[in-house]
Parts: sequence; structure tokens; C-alpha cells
Amino acid sequence: MACGEKSNEVLNEIYAADTSPNRIVQRIIKDFLAFRAEILPWTRVSEQAYLNAGDCRSSSSSRPEAARDGQSCGSGGGCDRPSGNRPLKSSR
Repeated sequence: MACGEKSNEVLNEIYAADTSPNRIVQRIIKDFLAFRAEILPWTRVSEQAYLNAGDCRSSSSSRPEAARDGQSCGSGGGCDRPSGNRPLKSSR
């Protein structure tokens, strides 16, 4: 959170100091902030999915028999994907 606060402080300083023709820096910052506000909820969704997948992988690594048998990871978190630790079958 501290990084985000500092980032906002820097943007505010740059925004206030803009003396460019047509205030182009201010327009860029406004566009960036609008984009960031729009994308932030989706970023949280994707980060949570990544964290959930990490929980699934860490649970399956403690159950090598599940990986061999193609069973779900059994993390208890609703993960029903097969473990990714199975060897791929050769097409030859």
C-alpha cells in the first residue's frame, strides 16, 4: 500500500508542475488514472486466481500419489483441476 501512496504523490506533484503546452502531461495523467481505475478490479481478479492456483499447486506437491493418478489436488479450496505434475503421454 505504501508504494501506491508514493506513486500517487509523485503523480500529483508532476500533475501540479505541468507547464507544457496544452497541459499534455495533465491529460496523460488523467487518462492513466482513468485506465487504472477501470482495470484495477480485473487486476485483483487475476491476482486472486493466480494465488488460488498457487494454493492448489502447493497442495498437490504434498500428494504425489494424486499427481500420478491424475486426481484433483484436494486443497479443500474448491480446486478440481488435475495436478499439473503428471508426465505428458508421448504421441509416438
